Amino acid sequence: MNLKKWLTTAISVLVVVFPIVITFLMIAEPALAQRSDRNLKQNIADVDVDQVLASLL
Repeated sequence: MNLKKWLTTAISVLVVVFPIVITFLMIAEPALAQRSDRNLKQNIADVDVDQVLASLL
């Protein structure tokens, strides 16, 4: 009987938590992807500046 209670509790928690996690990932993932894309573009820009400076010297 105790096992059934634990399983019911675990399933209830999953049913409540899973949609919240999915919603959070749907909201957060594009922002994280945009931020990493911006960082990548910044790194590429830094490399280009370094290459130009190196070629001038």
